[in-house]
Amino acid sequence: MAIYSGIFYDEWLKIGSGDIASSATLNGGCMNINYGSANNTTVNSGGSMCINSDGTATNTTINSCGWMNIYYDGTATNTTVNSGGYMTIYDSGAANYTTLNGGSMEIDDNGAANYTTINSGGYMEIYDSGAASNTTVNSGGCMYISGSANDTTVNSGGCMIIYDSGTATSTTINSGGCMIIYDSGTATNTTVKAGGKINNFTVWEDNYYGSVFHVSNAYLDGDAYLMDGATATDITVNSGGYMAIYDSGAASNTTVNSG
Repeated sequence: MAIYSGIFYDEWLKIGSGDIASSATLNGGCMNINYGSANNTTVNSGGSMCINSDGTATNTTINSCGWMNIYYDGTATNTTVNSGGYMTIYDSGAANYTTLNGGSMEIDDNGAANYTTINSGGYMEIYDSGAASNTTVNSGGCMYISGSANDTTVNSGGCMIIYDSGTATSTTINSGGCMIIYDSGTATNTTVKAGGKINNFTVWEDNYYGSVFHVSNAYLDGDAYLMDGATATDITVNSGGYMAIYDSGAASNTTVNSG
């Protein structure tokens, strides 16, 4: 068993079975955790951490231009990704209890992120077969979904964007938060609280959507589009607002103000 600690510059460290890295700082180079474990690691500019083959990393900080790659059943827990830092998760890797403080997270190829908090400047991108659960998006944070997201909370100033083939299930949009659904993206079991925004409609009272998008008692200050069975009732379009209805979309009891 080997124990690694201290500051490392441009070195290749292999943390194998039974090996431990503790309180290490990477100023360049790479730490490859393969069946081993790392605790309290800091990854600075030019440094990278690769976690795979049942390797684990706990209490890691990724700073600007530092990288963490999680794949092949590797797991990272309690990671903080600061502004300019990067985390990628793929090939059955998993990240639990991650905080994005201006940093980014990308999830693809059966990667999974659980209990992530996205703060100002941070963003999460979920591709194809990537998945995220129990995510909280705070002010200035954003979540881009082409894969799947479950049990998400979007708070004031946060945003969730669902692209083609993306799915979001059991989402709560609180006052000041927003959800945008593009093209063939889907959202099911969505609750938009009073003051929250969905596809640019700001609702006056709590709205719940099972699977078909139907917004009621809302106002519009930007562009909104109703299509594919989406409907809107009791809508006020204010100055600068624009509502377009396509395909099988429908709107009723609409007020259009000057401007």
